[in-house]
Amino acid sequence: MTEQIILLGRLGQEPDLKHTQSQKAVCTFSIAVATNSDKTEWHNIVVFGDEATFCKATLKKGQEVFVHGRIKNNSWTDRNNITHEKKELIANQIGLTYFNKNNTYTNG
Repeated sequence: MTEQIILLGRLGQEPDLKHTQSQKAVCTFSIAVATNSDKTEWHNIVVFGDEATFCKATLKKGQEVFVHGRIKNNSWTDRNNITHEKKELIANQIGLTYFNKNNTYTNG
């Protein structure tokens, strides 16, 4: 069974859209999520296909979104034989909250 997760946070930068060799859209961005201890955790988000195109066209830096998906852990060893790890959330659903930075509701 795959671990599913839902995050609510703000985009840290504009989404970056690229395409694979087979022309499948891939969008990446990070979101900042506030924790109960008044700290901020950053999460790397990866979105594929039509949802990736939607993210690039719609999402903006600072905007609050929710993300639903699964955790993927990547690890690799570089040419200096140092092992690196990166955790990503592979999103299957992105949603807008329509709240601004002052946490007041806006109508889109």
